[in-house]
Formats: sequence, C-alpha cells, structure tokens
Amino acid sequence: MDPKNIDDLIAQDIRIIFLLEYIPPSPLNTLLLTPEQRREFRAQILEFRKIKPTFIIHSPGDEEKYGGCISAGRGFAHINAQGDLTPCPVSNIATHNLTNSSLREGLASPLFKEICKNEHLLETKGMPCALFAHPDEVSNLAQLVGDYKTNLNLEE
Repeated sequence: MDPKNIDDLIAQDIRIIFLLEYIPPSPLNTLLLTPEQRREFRAQILEFRKIKPTFIIHSPGDEEKYGGCISAGRGFAHINAQGDLTPCPVSNIATHNLTNSSLREGLASPLFKEICKNEHLLETKGMPCALFAHPDEVSNLAQLVGDYKTNLNLEE
C-alpha cells in the first residue's frame, strides 16, 4: 500500500490496478486483516482513487456497493487448478468440475442457485468473507445440494 508502489505501476502505463485483500482459507488464520486494518486499507484505497491517475478495484471492499458478497455467479465465480467450480476463491465446495461439465451447467447448478436465492448468505456481517460469516448455513446448504469438498482445506 506504499504510494510509491502505485506510482511505479502508473509509470509502467498500468491503468487498472486490482488490490485484493488476502483472505486465508480459515477465518482463524492470523493473516486475516483485523477490522481496524481493513478500515485503514479501505481508506488508503479511497485516497488513491482521489489522487492517482489509474482505475483501482478493491476486493472485497467494493462488493459493499453491490449488496455484499458477489460470489456464486452474482458477479464472479472461481475455478480452481483442478477444474472445480466454486462460489469464490476461498470456498472448498463444488458440485461441478469443468473437466467434465460446462461452465454454463456449473453456474446454473443448485449450489449457485441456492446461494443466490438465499441472499442473506451473501451478507458479510463485518467479515471479509460471507462464507466465514455463515459457516453452519453454508455447510447445510452444501449437504442439501450434494456438494463435494475440493482440495482446499478450510480447517488449517
């Protein structure tokens, strides 16, 4: 977040910068930003937007404009290295793998439909990740739609 880093990117003719908060695969991970750190990170991004001649996208911070988490096809989805289509990069649940089904089929899956239908599951409740804010409900939903666990281990 050093302004010099942003200036160096701009000097290289970079016109769009994605600033992503690291969201570890466990809400208990010590690398997760504290609420105060998240506020500081967001404030710095908003300041950069005022003074830097580049387009800056902040995830997950910009999701607030869209009513919370935009996973599960509401704005994005994630395909892991094995081809599993998950609602987001920190999710370890899937019902489709793109090595044997289409993206269209995966996006129309009961898993994605149920997450989108239950919009409260996309509320972050102050957490950077909606899945961390609703672990029991997401687990119940995953069992309901017959998901499988991907190789991402959320228990570590």
